[in-house]
Amino acid sequence: MKSDNNYGRASGFTLIELIAVVVILGIVSVFAAPLLSTQSAYDERFFYDDLLQALRFSQGLAVSSGCSVQLNLNSSGYTLKQDQNCNSASPAFNKTPLRPGVNEAYSNNDLPAGVAYSYTVNPFIFNSQGQATDSSGAVFSQATITLGSRSLLIDGETGFAR
Repeated sequence: MKSDNNYGRASGFTLIELIAVVVILGIVSVFAAPLLSTQSAYDERFFYDDLLQALRFSQGLAVSSGCSVQLNLNSSGYTLKQDQNCNSASPAFNKTPLRPGVNEAYSNNDLPAGVAYSYTVNPFIFNSQGQATDSSGAVFSQATITLGSRSLLIDGETGFAR
C-alpha cells in the first residue's frame, strides 16, 4: 500500500532558484531604472521654477527699493541687474542684486542641455510701480518665455508672472 504523506520531501524553492531570480531582477533593474525617470525633466522643471521666482523677485525688488530691476535672458540662462541711478533718465543696470538666503549674485546660467528656450521680450525691466517694460521703457501688454514644453506669461501692466 502506498503512503500519501510527503514527510520526507520539502516543497518550495531551492537556493539556486532563488539566487537565479535575484540575479535576473538585478540585471533588469540596472537597465530599466534609468528609463523610468530622466534627470533632464527635473532639470528643466527646476530652471522653469527658478526663472519664475526670479521674475517675481525682480518685480518685488523694484517696488520695494524704488529702483528699476532688469532681468536679462541669454543663451545659457538669465541675470538680474538693478539700476544704480534709481530710475533716472539714464538707467545704469550695473548693481547686482543678491539671492535671498545665500548672498550670491541672482543669476542662473545653467540652462539644461537640449532644452528649447525662446522669449518675446528681452530684457524685462520692472519699474518702481511694478510694471514690466521692454528695453525702450514701454509697458507691453503680455510677454511669453517658452522653456521646453512650459511657458511663462508676464503681464506688462501689473508685472505679474505666471
